[in-house]
Amino acid sequence: MKLRVVVIDDDEDVRYLLSRHINKLGHEAFQFATAEGALKTLVNGPSEEGTEPYDLVFSDVKMEGMDGIHLAKLVHQRYPSLPVVLITAYAQLSDAVKAIRAGAQDYIEKPFRSERLDEIIENALKRKVLLQENERAGSEVSDSLQIRGVRCQSHAMQEIYRMLIRVACVDSSVMITGESGVGKEVIARAIHENSPRSKCPFVAVNCSAIPSNLLESELFGYLKGAFTGADTNKRGLFEQANGGSIFLDEIGDMDPTLQVKLLRVLQERCIRPLGGSQEIPINVRVISATHQNIEKEIQKSHFREDLFYRLNVIPIFIPPLRHRRRDIPALANYILEKRAADIGIGERRYSEEALRYLMSLDLKGNVRELENLVERALIFSDHKVLDVSCFSKGEPETPSELLLNIADSNEEELISLAQLETKYILYVLKKCHGEKQKAAQCLEISRRTLYRKLQEIENSGILNNYDQEQLGLFQSNQKSSPSDSSSPSSLPS
Repeated sequence: MKLRVVVIDDDEDVRYLLSRHINKLGHEAFQFATAEGALKTLVNGPSEEGTEPYDLVFSDVKMEGMDGIHLAKLVHQRYPSLPVVLITAYAQLSDAVKAIRAGAQDYIEKPFRSERLDEIIENALKRKVLLQENERAGSEVSDSLQIRGVRCQSHAMQEIYRMLIRVACVDSSVMITGESGVGKEVIARAIHENSPRSKCPFVAVNCSAIPSNLLESELFGYLKGAFTGADTNKRGLFEQANGGSIFLDEIGDMDPTLQVKLLRVLQERCIRPLGGSQEIPINVRVISATHQNIEKEIQKSHFREDLFYRLNVIPIFIPPLRHRRRDIPALANYILEKRAADIGIGERRYSEEALRYLMSLDLKGNVRELENLVERALIFSDHKVLDVSCFSKGEPETPSELLLNIADSNEEELISLAQLETKYILYVLKKCHGEKQKAAQCLEISRRTLYRKLQEIENSGILNNYDQEQLGLFQSNQKSSPSDSSSPSSLPS
């Protein structure tokens, strides 16, 4: 299959060398000395209205008349998925930011490496193959494309589904935004799984879950001896994702110092492990996500503007569930089927009233909250048909109900404050399934304090037989009290 590639440069030698390389690969190059001349051909080329006459555009940035950045903007407006690669001899960061902001897919410097050109052309070829397959399938592609096994009904999600077909075919960076729990990682995986990179790794990392001082070594790796405790070489997540996609979740929480290093990786397509002196080339598509308003974070100087434009080439906003209630039945049915199979309780279904009830909820936690509701209903119901009453069972108590249930008392039989504290600690441990780290966070005390209190409870003699049995279960895997040190080696397993 041949690509039709537009080459725009006011330097005849550059046009000739680049076109010769394209022709040697078996593709067809069309040379232009000015952006104006190329634009006329791009707009009036041999194609139907709204379709792309060419498959790839290389354009110089610094030219007389219209420059490459303005050209990229105009091409992007007419053909949003036509890749434009800007080339220049001036390695200025401001030009790179303007180029990406204008809609260019990439930015490389003269003299460019033949390997880099081959990579860009190969990706454009894969994109053309996928687009032709999708066009042959017609509208059936968007109808049959499912995310996480769910065919959503809302207009907003159907638009996102249709967008994913084209987004998956290109290598442009994607930034997914939306509230927590809307399924940003699910969309990221769908992009990867429908892309030419689908057979290569998809690596997801939550940037807010890893301390800033550790995130750099996780992303870029390190060499033996790079720091205390680095006993062996470790491949970073970017290297692990080579050939595939890396998903940077909660990118808005990334430390500004690390943002600079990530920007360099996106520009140079190379990483340097901690303690290393040589750079490792990588071929990775970057998909990022955040629940924050990044533009406001930029105004506060918490997020770099140049990095934002590198990441936000293709923005995708996922609306919250309360703005697309028509999707709730499909999602609820998928969750019910999956969780029932996981628990091993057989087939279950909803009553019509139950589905209407779920659609009436605001679900501020979005899909995550819906999953919790369905799982709780499954656990507390013995019926094959889940009705509205199933969703009220196991609901969290109000503060007054919680205290009465913990104290297990009445007006004639009161307990001491120490007994109430003891029962509450055991209650929290039970709710946390015995996970002491999680229980300590809920109680807002350190793990060392929690272990000390458990030891005091055991020695106090104030427990009844049931509470003694519960404490025994929570203490069964406790071998020693951890310190308050932040060192990972000091934490309980």
